[in-house]
Amino acid sequence: LRAKDALENISEDGVNVRFEVDSTPPTCVAEEVPRDWEGLDLPWPDLPTYEVKFKIIGDDNRTPSEGLEYRHRLDDAEASDWKPVSDLATFDTLSDGLHQVAFETRDEALNIQSTPTVVSFEFNTPPNSRIWMDETISPPTYRFAGKDSNSDPGALSYRWRIDEGNWSDWSSETEVVASSILE
Repeated sequence: LRAKDALENISEDGVNVRFEVDSTPPTCVAEEVPRDWEGLDLPWPDLPTYEVKFKIIGDDNRTPSEGLEYRHRLDDAEASDWKPVSDLATFDTLSDGLHQVAFETRDEALNIQSTPTVVSFEFNTPPNSRIWMDETISPPTYRFAGKDSNSDPGALSYRWRIDEGNWSDWSSETEVVASSILE
C-alpha cells in the first residue's frame, strides 16, 4: 500500500499487508452430560421436569475452541440462536420418546460446519411417587401413590425398603400394613 497526498507527495515505502482466507468450516462433537434423575424434591402431585444437557466440543483450523459458536435444531424445531461452545445445550421441556438434535458450529470467519453433528436419544421420565402413613385406620398403613406422564396410575408398580435394607419385590399394591414391614 502506498499513499499520495494533495500535493502529489507519494510515500516512499509501501506497506505490505498479508492475510489468509479461512474457508475451512469447523467441526464439533456433542457429549451428553449425565442425567440427574435423583435428588429432585418435587411437591406432590407435580410431574418432574428433567433436563437433558449436551457439552459441545468444537475444533477448527484457525479459531480457538473458545472462539467457536454453536446452534442446535431439536427434532423439527427452528434452529436456536448462536451460543459460545462453552455454554451447555439444555433441553428441559422434552416429551417422552425418541429425539434427535443436530449441532452446527461456526468459526470467527463465519464458516459453518458442513454436515451437522446429529445425536439421537431417548427421553423417558420416571414417575413422581409419594408415600404417607395413614393412621386413620387400624392397623396403621403406609399408602403409595405415583403419577407419570406415560402410564395410568393403576399401571404403576411400587417397591419399598427401610433405611439401607433390601428393596421389596415390585408390586401393584398401593398400601402395606406398618407392622408387616418391620417383620
